[in-house]
Amino acid sequence: MTAYTTTDLIKSVRVRGMLPDASEGSWSAENILLLASEELRLNIIPLILSVREKYYETFVDVNMIAGQSIYQIPSRASGGLLTMVQYIFNQAVTNLGPVDASAVSTTHQGLYPRSFFFENDHIVIYPTPTSSQGVLRLRYPQRPSLLEQVANCAQITAVDPVLETVTVSAYPSAWAPAMTVDFISNTVPYTPYCLDYPINVITANNSDFTISFVDLPYNREGALQVKVGDWLALAGYTPLPEIMSEFFPLLAQATVVKVFEATGDEKNMQLAAAKLKYYSDTAIKLITPRDQYGNKKIKSDWRNW
Repeated sequence: MTAYTTTDLIKSVRVRGMLPDASEGSWSAENILLLASEELRLNIIPLILSVREKYYETFVDVNMIAGQSIYQIPSRASGGLLTMVQYIFNQAVTNLGPVDASAVSTTHQGLYPRSFFFENDHIVIYPTPTSSQGVLRLRYPQRPSLLEQVANCAQITAVDPVLETVTVSAYPSAWAPAMTVDFISNTVPYTPYCLDYPINVITANNSDFTISFVDLPYNREGALQVKVGDWLALAGYTPLPEIMSEFFPLLAQATVVKVFEATGDEKNMQLAAAKLKYYSDTAIKLITPRDQYGNKKIKSDWRNW
């Protein structure tokens, strides 16, 4: 199935709202995507998570360092949230329990941590480990990237794992070595799977371009992760809304409501909001788990309009 891009989203918003092209004085693509990004993060994603709690969850493994107790929460963690902290050593996984800082009763170090507490944008593991053996696995919901126009991204047409390069037919002229990009899957849920990768060299090659990296991303099983059809975008941006296909009309309709709200068109906003609620109810029915024991209460601000 062809992925929905931000080009499709902009077109859908214009059609739904009967908005003229930007050349005729209507909203620019940039402003439409700004509102769409806000709706995606503030309403669509919470709605999905109310039914599919772990849908955006991922993790990063951090090497333990003897004598170090403070570790940074991943910068892409939505709301600075960690869903779980685990200590892994010799294939054994230990879940670290969250505690209040007041529970810390000694500064004596231990062989491995047993709990943790939050401190600003870090966690503090307790007790402080005396060994560098093992890793900390930080599980967190990954914040969806901001929506970007397709022209400001690049789609991969070929991959060379030997030379550590990908080929694209076009790329934004502002891109340069040392700038960081995200690799984005071209399949549902269109999640960036390799974040903040620095570009090494960009080379023109006849009618296309080769972008090289120090190395290409591999998954945890050791298989090459990047594939033809995937996308590159500046770190924190994406040309693909990170939602399942059933939610694409919902995102477009939610954006139309915000456009009418911003322009003070109260009548059309109320009409669009009524249809938005219908789309919301329909989308939720399509993804609600068949296991009824997994059902959760669903709530979103604009569902109550």
